[in-house]
Amino acid sequence: MSLSNSESKKLYSSLMGYAYKLCKDKTLMQDLVHDTFIKQMDQHHDDLPFDNIKYWCMRVLKNRFNDVVKKKREVQLD
Repeated sequence: MSLSNSESKKLYSSLMGYAYKLCKDKTLMQDLVHDTFIKQMDQHHDDLPFDNIKYWCMRVLKNRFNDVVKKKREVQLD
């Protein structure tokens, strides 16, 4: 089972809002949400309830954001 179109749109909207709160950078927001959707599709979590998928995706997005910030700091220190 996969996410319905309305669930996908709802998830996209939630993730974009969350990404905006984290970074306030439109390009980075789109990249984070894209990466999160790709990971969700690769992991096949479609059998979980929508709320579980949503919160799992938010955690993935936050972890990805933290990775990007960490990498930027490492580059600036070099």
